[in-house]
Amino acid sequence: MALEFTICELRWARYHRVSENPHARQGLEFQAARRLAANTLDAYGRDLDRYVGSLEGADIPLEAVNRSTLAGYLRSVAQLRWTLLLAREQALGSSSPRSSLRTFHAVGGWRCWP
Repeated sequence: MALEFTICELRWARYHRVSENPHARQGLEFQAARRLAANTLDAYGRDLDRYVGSLEGADIPLEAVNRSTLAGYLRSVAQLRWTLLLAREQALGSSSPRSSLRTFHAVGGWRCWP
């Protein structure tokens, strides 16, 4: 019995910025042609849509993005995720992930903090 693979239908209504930008649209269509799982494509589409939206908000055309622009965006995403994680941990009454990581590195001998 042979397995059949189909290209997942992209739900363009979920990522309207991607659907309107030819370069972003082509990038997501390329991912779909790789026969990735529907959930993976959806995650890629949402991430790309947020990225294109951030660029639009900063008035930067996708074609003009350089390494510095991309690095700045990735730093802001990482900072936002860290902030949300800290807020979640505080709401649950847990210790800060920063202190947990500090302890982990101190006990293991991998000192990253002064």
